[in-house]
Amino acid sequence: MGAGAGPALGLEGRAMFRRFIVASAAGMLACLGFGASGRADPSDPVPVTLEGLQQSCDGGEAVDCAALGHLYRRGEEVPQDLSRAIAMFRRGCDLSSGAEEFGSYACHFLAAFYESGEGVPRDLARALQLYEKSCKAGNDDSCSQARVVRLSIGN
Repeated sequence: MGAGAGPALGLEGRAMFRRFIVASAAGMLACLGFGASGRADPSDPVPVTLEGLQQSCDGGEAVDCAALGHLYRRGEEVPQDLSRAIAMFRRGCDLSSGAEEFGSYACHFLAAFYESGEGVPRDLARALQLYEKSCKAGNDDSCSQARVVRLSIGN
């Protein structure tokens, strides 16, 4: 690893990040099938770094912002930092056009913070907006959660 390259995360390629987001959402990280090398496909030559994810997020890739949000939320490969996680989910949600399901997961996870009040002031109306945005992009979990929040606030 060259200077400044940062630690390899063991997650390779865009498809793996999308699988990571979906699996994380369902609490099924073990289902990703990573081998002993930490890579789903050991022949994949490019190790992904935190810096690479950050550059991709800064470049407008909503799914990579969501992946960063997960790492900071869970304290995986980085110290746990809810403020940073929320910022990454917010950036990913802002980047999500509402038409791309995987990018919309950032909105789903940001909504969960607003719903619970963890790391942000509890705001069910904002949570509902975010769940609905994610739902419109095809995230069925967000559709279900939007119904729950709607009932909670009496809509």
